[in-house]
Amino acid sequence: MDREAWEKARNRHLWVVRADSEAAIAPPCHRAPVGPSAEIEWKDHPNHYADPFHDVSIEVTFASPSGQSVRIGGFDYGSRQPPRIKLPPETGKGRPVYEFADQSLWKARLAPSELGSWKYEFTLTNTQGRRASGDANFAS
Repeated sequence: MDREAWEKARNRHLWVVRADSEAAIAPPCHRAPVGPSAEIEWKDHPNHYADPFHDVSIEVTFASPSGQSVRIGGFDYGSRQPPRIKLPPETGKGRPVYEFADQSLWKARLAPSELGSWKYEFTLTNTQGRRASGDANFAS
């Protein structure tokens, strides 16, 4: 998705979802989320990644109570420890730099559109091709 399409989607409050490894714009959500957001955490991973934003990919597929499927990606959340913040001119850049002691926390979030029991399956994959997967459920 190019920047212009992303801006249009954001400005119209459309949800951006992943569809078969391609970014796609979903139709507008006609119903507000009915419960609190669901948040999944993966923490304290023993591996160190030079670029955790790109070295680990997360795919989560949620199944709603009515059987609809929603696929989302997860993201690197940094660390449970606060970062060391380097301010210019120490950074050599015109902006602050945040350094984390470790990058061992990843998350995925969903705002459920239906009440009831949701199921989800997840797969985490790193650049070496190693995978971890599992499933669980939650109630909204």
